[in-house]
Amino acid sequence: MDDSECYQKASEYWSHIPATVDGMLGGLSRVSGADTSFSDRILSKFLKRNPIENGFVLDVGAGIGRVTKHLLAKHFGRIHMLEADQHFVDASEKYLGPEASKKVEKKFCTKLQDFYPEPETYNCIWIQWVLPHLRDEDFIAVMMRLKAALISSSNAVIFVKENMSKAEDEFDEVDNSVTRPHDRFLSLFKEAGLTVLQDAKQTNFPKNLYEVRLFALA
Repeated sequence: MDDSECYQKASEYWSHIPATVDGMLGGLSRVSGADTSFSDRILSKFLKRNPIENGFVLDVGAGIGRVTKHLLAKHFGRIHMLEADQHFVDASEKYLGPEASKKVEKKFCTKLQDFYPEPETYNCIWIQWVLPHLRDEDFIAVMMRLKAALISSSNAVIFVKENMSKAEDEFDEVDNSVTRPHDRFLSLFKEAGLTVLQDAKQTNFPKNLYEVRLFALA
């Protein structure tokens, strides 16, 4: 299967997923609280060391806005959301509610591999549970573009939160995603010219799930 076919099948899969938290998390809405709590702890510590006043953040793979609402809107004054599926974008307005919505200045409905952000724009970029849908070449290219979208004069950072396979790439024929091992992520980050500032393991998740790690990159 070539890359374009893989991407098309992934799009078809997500087009049939309900625009709910359970849909965003593959039926695992019960982990949402532990997920955002852990992320909040890591992000809060980073921002305490590197204060950003009224910061500008991009939520990549935003879905209906789960991460924007429960995490990013607490810490940033300005938000852009990037989501490939229009029905998730449409559902996000109601899900976000008025408080988070007023901070969201723009919603891009674009596939990640086709997204070209403006350089020197964001203080922070948050990427979660979306990179498995990119082939390696696009992974590197996307991360390079996102790095260029950070404001270089600030303590800008990219956070990546993803599942880790144990030893090798694992292809999911249902949603056409690839779960990569930890060392593969480190290798791809290096190829994209990114430095790992922090590498933390998610806690309080069910033991039968993939290991999840949160990286801070610059």
